[in-house]
Amino acid sequence: MPLNPARAHALLFDVFGTCVDWRSTVTTALHDQARTTLNDPTASLATAVRLRATDLTFDDWGRFAQEWRNEYMKFTRGLAKALQEAEKPGGPPSSPAAFKSVDQHHLDSLKELLQRWRLDGLWTPAQVQRLSLVWHHLAPWPDAPAGVEGLNAIPLPGGAAGGDGEGEARLTTATLSNGNTALLLDLTAHARLPFTRVFSAEDFAAYKPHPKVYLGAVERLGLRPEECVLRQ
Repeated sequence: MPLNPARAHALLFDVFGTCVDWRSTVTTALHDQARTTLNDPTASLATAVRLRATDLTFDDWGRFAQEWRNEYMKFTRGLAKALQEAEKPGGPPSSPAAFKSVDQHHLDSLKELLQRWRLDGLWTPAQVQRLSLVWHHLAPWPDAPAGVEGLNAIPLPGGAAGGDGEGEARLTTATLSNGNTALLLDLTAHARLPFTRVFSAEDFAAYKPHPKVYLGAVERLGLRPEECVLRQ
């Protein structure tokens, strides 16, 4: 269905998978780092870990990447559900201190997966830390940068105010992702995705699908929910 700018003043995007190819980037990074370590004569690896890593194919690392992604989905949905339960009348009070960034989760879950796959010790702590940040540098889908740029040029009819309230009224494009702010800023710069606004679930101390994330972004845009479209 074509976008109707007469009703939509802002188009918000779930970034992972929608705008960027996380699977190829993450799988390649894991596979290449494993090969680099195995070929490094200075790397001190336990025999069992070396044999295990040597046996893993590119497709195996793809399965590892998918498990990593699955852990992210479980993490964000679990926290969103816990917050909704805590907000029910008579439920336990929610604790803002319990909010955990996606960057921290990616690091923690990578460590857990390495143990689960019997690869603990394959990489140094510094290498694990760097690999956990691969999500900051995902490759865009080929048509994504130009697509976002084209959407930014769509005028709003009748002199309607844009989401940012400045300049000629045009469609506002924005991220609305569970990724933390630092991740999204790095990712949109790396992938050359020219969004006019960057919203993170971190801004609202909640994770999608909690309503706070969606309604918080709408409020910051100064729009009504019916004036926003979410692309997932």
